[in-house]
Amino acid sequence: MLEIIQKISDLVLSVEGSALTIAIVMEMVFRFFPTEKPLTLLRLVASGLKAVGELFIKISDLLDKVLPQKLK
Repeated sequence: MLEIIQKISDLVLSVEGSALTIAIVMEMVFRFFPTEKPLTLLRLVASGLKAVGELFIKISDLLDKVLPQKLK
């Protein structure tokens, strides 16, 4: 049992553990307050990734116009 507590404390003190702890606390705070739209870290990350994906698609379309690929 003491080993498990030691591993948990090592995780919390590490950089990854600190980020994980902050993410868990933020998730709990987001879920604690009632809102119309759900606020969760996963939804925020998903919306950010969606924006990055759309940006990459626009860059890809631009590159296809500037540097067209040779097709057989």
